Amino acid sequence: MRFGGDYGITDRLTIGGGRSSYEKEYDAFLKYRLLWQSTGKKNMPVSLSLLASATVKTLDATGGEKIKTSSGDYYYTFQALLARKFSSNFSMQLMPTVIRDNSVSENLYSIGVGARLKLTKRSGIIAEYYYQLPGYKLPGTYNSFSLGYEIETGGHVFQMILSNSFGITDRTFITQTQDKWSLNQLHFGFNISRVFNFNRSKNTEQKTNAGPAWVDSSNNNTAQNNKGLVQATFKTSRLINGHTVETTQGGVLDLKVTHRFGKLNDGFYNLFGLDYASMRLGLDYGITDRLTIGAGRSTGGKVNSEKEYDGFIKYRLLWQSNGERPMPVSLSVLSSVILSTAKNAVSDSVKRNASDRYYFAYEVILARKFSEAFSLQLMPTMIHYNIVPTEDIPNDLLSVGASARIKLSKRSSLNLEYYYQLPGHKLAGTTNSFGIGYEIETGGHVFQLQFTNSTGMTERSFITETDGRWKDGDIHFGFNIARVFTIKKPRNNIQ
Repeated sequence: MRFGGDYGITDRLTIGGGRSSYEKEYDAFLKYRLLWQSTGKKNMPVSLSLLASATVKTLDATGGEKIKTSSGDYYYTFQALLARKFSSNFSMQLMPTVIRDNSVSENLYSIGVGARLKLTKRSGIIAEYYYQLPGYKLPGTYNSFSLGYEIETGGHVFQMILSNSFGITDRTFITQTQDKWSLNQLHFGFNISRVFNFNRSKNTEQKTNAGPAWVDSSNNNTAQNNKGLVQATFKTSRLINGHTVETTQGGVLDLKVTHRFGKLNDGFYNLFGLDYASMRLGLDYGITDRLTIGAGRSTGGKVNSEKEYDGFIKYRLLWQSNGERPMPVSLSVLSSVILSTAKNAVSDSVKRNASDRYYFAYEVILARKFSEAFSLQLMPTMIHYNIVPTEDIPNDLLSVGASARIKLSKRSSLNLEYYYQLPGHKLAGTTNSFGIGYEIETGGHVFQLQFTNSTGMTERSFITETDGRWKDGDIHFGFNIARVFTIKKPRNNIQ
């Protein structure tokens, strides 16, 4: 992972920096746009930007922290970025590059080429290739090639990528790619770019690739509104860790990407937990406006340990409404199954008994949207363990959750979530899960930033197996991304 920020000094001059978990690198760059493609009185056929960057790695050969960096830990990159937008659908650029590798005291030369093919108003295919010139290539390395899909929604740009490169800084992915472009050596990843305008007095098109106007992605077809159904009690079907009362609109596919990082008290060397991550990738699909099914795969409650698979079914039994037959609340019921594929510590194989690996969750979600600014829900929950650690612990663990959403602006809100485990129905050494988050919606995207004492992303792992304590600094930073895709046009009737 790399976490970075770029800032536009002017429309042509950008500075930026970042921190990567790979070899614990820090980087900084300066970019200047020398030429700008234009038509009119002064016709310019291409754009040209110049880039200079520096990178330092702080990981020593044994995996420990370097007390003092040496000249061999520094790398420098110089690039000329020559680009042309041939049409509204196709752009291309060339990137002659020189990287100064102080570890081998050499200059390494390469030429990159990148392209973007627009598919729709908001999406496109992107590709990138770097060819290392003969005689300027490190032994055992390959040319970097990446292929991706880009989605833009307002201030967000979200890119999903397949690449044979593991590194993220210039020197690691251009000169140190050690994998071939083959199915068993490809890396899947994604980039998220979010812009914030600090100078609203300026109205320039250059500040960002501004996307389409904001669109409400909640269930909002005309027939539903005519029936007085209350829309968008919550903006997505998951709030921080747990489900909300919302179901996915019929015919819509909802892609969920969830990340949880290490603890904030891991210290500066591990960038306060950002060097460690657990992740869930899931898909939800609306069979009807009231019925949703979904499945996902996560690394589990402990970082990179459990490798869980989960599936669920959710049905919206009651829908808050203000019509002829008013309904004061919404009510959804949820049933899910979780499969843990953790290996046996002795045999290094999957647990011997298949039944040991299954967990089941049952939840009733009762919610009310009190106003446009405030929504609240309660979630009585039962988690069934086929196997429990000790005989004095029941197989059915009971808890009650509460979630709230406080709207801050048309596109953003503050989210809160808490699960209280009932006495006598709690695993030893665990604590109650609590999370606080900030949510941003831009069209088909919902992006949530949060802090929580839980690392797990399935009901059993974050409700019943959280062991972090807020007072001890066992707080995890994380984010959720929800992106909807319309598979089937909605019908004009409520189901």
